[in-house]
Amino acid sequence: MVVAEAYNSNDAWGRALYHNLIERNDWTYFREFQSRVQLTSSHLEDVVNKFLQNRQQGHSNDSSLAAGSVSLQKLLGFSSDAKVRYLLYKKLGFVSIAKNFLNEENNVYLKDLMSDNL
Repeated sequence: MVVAEAYNSNDAWGRALYHNLIERNDWTYFREFQSRVQLTSSHLEDVVNKFLQNRQQGHSNDSSLAAGSVSLQKLLGFSSDAKVRYLLYKKLGFVSIAKNFLNEENNVYLKDLMSDNL
């Protein structure tokens, strides 16, 4: 964290989050991250894109992909932007999670927004 802050490197956060949360499942790191940096949609998109890139290139085995998927679901749960969260669920292929999220009672606005864009 100190290095990324020192160089004011925002793109380093996505890589750091991916490495610590998706590859290492280190949620202590995430708690420390949250105490210093606000999680943004850009961070989430960076992590998702890195996951998809590694999956497509075959850099992970089935068990690490499954564990990474669980960690991604957990990480996306911290998003305060419902639209980004929903779109990232869909991008990852988490269709049933996206559908359940869209149908939650408090997501009426999101449901209307998505029906206009479909």
